[in-house]
Amino acid sequence: MSKDDGEERIVALLMEARKPMTKDTLAGFARAVREAEGEVVSAAQDPWDGDWCGTGVKFKWPPKRLDGFLDFVVRHHGIIEVFPLGIPVPHDVLVRVKGMSNRIG
Repeated sequence: MSKDDGEERIVALLMEARKPMTKDTLAGFARAVREAEGEVVSAAQDPWDGDWCGTGVKFKWPPKRLDGFLDFVVRHHGIIEVFPLGIPVPHDVLVRVKGMSNRIG
């Protein structure tokens, strides 16, 4: 592989990551939230980080079906931040999702 091939591959991956979320991916996200008994409590669109940067999903504590939701986000290359609400005795957990892509893997 030449230097140019490597650069083209990197550019292609970066361009793929910048594509807006497809309807199917967003529907899958909504389904994953519903199946995990979550509630979208904040949504943000950041042109630098993608369609769903900063989207917060709240789950009752202790979460019962969170693994399927987390699996969906990770498979779509999302970044997850988890924060308990109600310190020192949690009543909910807030999961913020950043930078999801349409590509699975």
